[in-house]
Amino acid sequence: MFGFFVMKYLRCDPLTDTASAEGCLIMVQKVRWARLRVKRLSRVRSAKPIRVGSFSHRGLNKVSTHSDPADSAASASTNKRETATGVSRLPAPSEAAQEAVQSATASLREAGVEPVLFVAYAASTYDADLLAEGFGLAAGGVPLIGCSTAGEIATGGADDGGVVVFALGGDGFAVEVSCQEVNDGDLRSAGSEVAGCVEQLARRQSTVLLLLSDGLAGDQQEVVRGAYDRVGAEVPLVGGCAGDGLRMERTTQFFGSVALTNAIVAAAITSDGPIGIGVSHGWRSTGGSMTVTKSSGVVVETLDDEPALDTYLNRLDAPAEVRVDAAAFTDFAATRPIGLIRRNRDEIRFVAKADFENRTFTCFAEVPQGGSVSIMEGDAESVLGATDAACSGAVETFQGSPPKGFMVFDCIARKGVLGEGIQREISQIADGADGAAVAGFYSYGEFARTSGSSGFHNQTLVVLALG
Repeated sequence: MFGFFVMKYLRCDPLTDTASAEGCLIMVQKVRWARLRVKRLSRVRSAKPIRVGSFSHRGLNKVSTHSDPADSAASASTNKRETATGVSRLPAPSEAAQEAVQSATASLREAGVEPVLFVAYAASTYDADLLAEGFGLAAGGVPLIGCSTAGEIATGGADDGGVVVFALGGDGFAVEVSCQEVNDGDLRSAGSEVAGCVEQLARRQSTVLLLLSDGLAGDQQEVVRGAYDRVGAEVPLVGGCAGDGLRMERTTQFFGSVALTNAIVAAAITSDGPIGIGVSHGWRSTGGSMTVTKSSGVVVETLDDEPALDTYLNRLDAPAEVRVDAAAFTDFAATRPIGLIRRNRDEIRFVAKADFENRTFTCFAEVPQGGSVSIMEGDAESVLGATDAACSGAVETFQGSPPKGFMVFDCIARKGVLGEGIQREISQIADGADGAAVAGFYSYGEFARTSGSSGFHNQTLVVLALG
């Protein structure tokens, strides 16, 4: 993480190689030292806050910095806004990270702007520390956040096993970024802390808070509640939960040149143009409703006074393997969510894992005791219909103006329903973006809060449109 800021102040540009060879050598040496220093600091929570420029944290507990081209008196403000996507499928993690960042940077510079933010999505099969090292080297001092995925999305299509980077550029955007580790499972406090970057932002016409969290860390609605506590109703929230290719073991969040787990990274983005969010899922209720007779947060213990796992599996006539094997259950449940029955909508809950001993199952967000649920189903047509709805909803307030770019957060379960037809969804998203850059990832849950204090979704497509 210190390396991220060392590069900023040495002004070494890895794409154009404007720094001297000696300067770059010093930078690399300092980055290596910094990574060792950060690892030590992350284990010392009582250390005094360390400050480097605008950067302050206690260990790795909280970090924030900003990017605003208007801060530079040397460049006249043009309000120009551009986005770009960079993709790499190189097998070496550091090289893949650098190639994706450099490709996005080159596209922005062809459009006549400099990057102000990189958002990186990478396959969980890469070595996370080496990826982070590559991100830090290539970003050249520009803020970067990101996470591991259950699949990557770019303008050219869906992928597994690569790196995708979405870049914002131009002085029509300004950005503040932050990260926060989750202490003692307190996602609400972590959400509140990481949302503090909004307070450092000189807000313009439109503002949004982008959140990327650890999808395995607990009830993700608590992240939304915490962020809402901090920023209130005026700032919409958007983002997704990091994945690990459905292994359900460990996810990664990236902040500059550091790889974290059990953390939240955030970017407060303000723009001279419009920003829109579209949300849709395409699932429908099947069969009768069930009462949640006992639950503890994200763990559903009984349905209709029967063991929840047995009730769920029997309703679906699940095959024998799914009833005894954790991996088989995860694959089976990924396309068979439950829905919380609300007055005018169903809230989808991803059924993440089974406890075969206690006969319970766990979701990615709270399932309230006493509520009613049903098992949901979807098919390719309903899911693709939701894709169009989310894309059109994202640009609804643009008054016919084309978007500058789309960031998409797509639940891994939707990918499972579409199967080989997944490229059709990406084509629809590209059509909705009207030729603008598209990037995103397949997630373990999606954030989209535009009204009220709730805003965590499962099995849903969320589209962030930047105008």
